[in-house]
Amino acid sequence: MGARAQWRRSERGGCFLRWSGHSIIGLLAPWLVACTLATDGASLSEGCEEGTKECDGTCVSTSDDRFGCARASCSPCSLHQSVNGCNAEGECAIASCVGSWEDCDRDPTNGCEVDLDNTAESCGGCDDACDVPMHGEAACAEAQCYVRSCDGAYFDCNYDVRDGCEVNLYSDAENCGECSASCGSDEECVEGHCEVTR
Repeated sequence: MGARAQWRRSERGGCFLRWSGHSIIGLLAPWLVACTLATDGASLSEGCEEGTKECDGTCVSTSDDRFGCARASCSPCSLHQSVNGCNAEGECAIASCVGSWEDCDRDPTNGCEVDLDNTAESCGGCDDACDVPMHGEAACAEAQCYVRSCDGAYFDCNYDVRDGCEVNLYSDAENCGECSASCGSDEECVEGHCEVTR
């Protein structure tokens, strides 16, 4: 629907042009006084059909997320890591999440806030937390839990997150100083070095 324009006479004897809810100064002729500027409080959507609103002089759908749905603002919806849409209330909503991101807290205002591929607290699924490995710390990559780091002299020699950092490289005679470094039958592992037993 196009903008509606109508000249109106002011109480001061001049006139003003009413255009889609706003009034604009104008001159009818050189011998007439300038028309009075008048701005009323009408909605920005005045002149637009139901289900639309005015943005930059054009009537747009209140179901168009590019113009902020039915919100007063015409700024586009920009929810985190999501394909945006509009809900039944005219608010910005999540139509779908991008890639491995997910809306785990079901709060549309922060978008799809969790990366299921790289979040230890939600690894592969919302709230699917990685177990804390023995003597270590867990992390998530490609939606799989793994041992990110080990405490002190402990190490994950078998790369199995289920038993964590299972070897103490300072005292394990089968893994002395490093994985699979065995001491002799008459040696023991002392602070990561094989020493002959006395």
